[in-house]
Amino acid sequence: MDLSLIVLTLAISFLLFIFLHKLLLSSKRQSRNIPEPAGAWLIIGHLHLPNGPQMAHKIFVHMADKYGSIFQLKLRVNYVVIVSDHKIAKESFTTNDMAFANWPKHIASGILGYNNVMFAFVPYGPYWREMRKIVTVELLSVWRIEMFGHIRVLEVKSAIKEI
Repeated sequence: MDLSLIVLTLAISFLLFIFLHKLLLSSKRQSRNIPEPAGAWLIIGHLHLPNGPQMAHKIFVHMADKYGSIFQLKLRVNYVVIVSDHKIAKESFTTNDMAFANWPKHIASGILGYNNVMFAFVPYGPYWREMRKIVTVELLSVWRIEMFGHIRVLEVKSAIKEI
């Protein structure tokens, strides 16, 4: 087979793949009803928006006033949904708690969390549920927090002295 025919076939297949990918991506994007601010850059998306003279939370408040209480930002290749209303955030966390509980595993969480067994890095499952019960009853109970109250006071005083 001639080399130019192989290159032509590969180029046509690549262009067809890109066209179908864009077509499917645009059909997915049309099904979303979440507004997205304009001005996303090609590679970094909206990552440049929180950088500037204003604080990031003030920029998000301005965007929430402009686009509503739910909007999305493109941060590099991922989309992030910003919810600025506490009622909607509470509802989304209660109805979609299983979706939020399964966060992706990262190399850093595996190293820092002893192969994902530290409570903050454990994926959702029976071990996570058992650890949550233990932490809620033993570490975050009222009497335990009151028991370590004097340590918090000492730490705050020492932090203020250092300032």
